Amino acid sequence: MSLKTLLFIHFLGTVPIIWQTSVTEEVGYVMIVSKNVVFKNRRPKYMTMMEEHLEETTKSIRCMVLTVKDSCSYEDDESGALVRSMLEEEGHCVTEYQIVNAEYSLIQHWIKIAAIRADVDAILITGGTGIALHDTTHEAVRDSLDKEMPGFGELFRHLSFKEEIGTAAILSRAIAGVRDGKAIFSMPRPTGAIQLAMDRIILPEIGSVMKEILMDKVRV
Repeated sequence: MSLKTLLFIHFLGTVPIIWQTSVTEEVGYVMIVSKNVVFKNRRPKYMTMMEEHLEETTKSIRCMVLTVKDSCSYEDDESGALVRSMLEEEGHCVTEYQIVNAEYSLIQHWIKIAAIRADVDAILITGGTGIALHDTTHEAVRDSLDKEMPGFGELFRHLSFKEEIGTAAILSRAIAGVRDGKAIFSMPRPTGAIQLAMDRIILPEIGSVMKEILMDKVRV
């Protein structure tokens, strides 16, 4: 049985009483433990309603897609087109799509715009993740994050090594994290790398990532 434990405080007169609440997801009960006495009650209705709302919200995530590349037209942008089509096939919505020159300040500029846009939940960036001097996407994203998700880059390089490019995977600096309640995923520009990142990591997990972010907003 899976339990989630919460602590909350109420006051009896001026005396604070601390309660420990364990939510059993499978059974749908709340168990409240206080002074070794256990009370078993039905799960509060608001918790079920909140979870249903989160489930609906994360079915269609509003995304900004950025292609980082100098001298690229929208007609020739295969990587951006692939990301958009894969998102839309899964029922997500692309609310912004831009081609950005490979400059640290410009990449950060669009991340900052996404951070204040009400119609953007996630940012997906392709390009600029290598080790050449002009590859600054990693630094621009890293320096923008409130929280990094190291597992994204680690898993992407692992899969790239095993299934795509072998030891050349060490050249990839894919990165992901959260900024101002927005999920950010940065991946290499080659279409094979995009297909791998989207199919194996981003599309299976973006809903879970957004649920965690939205739960933070509810807690606050």
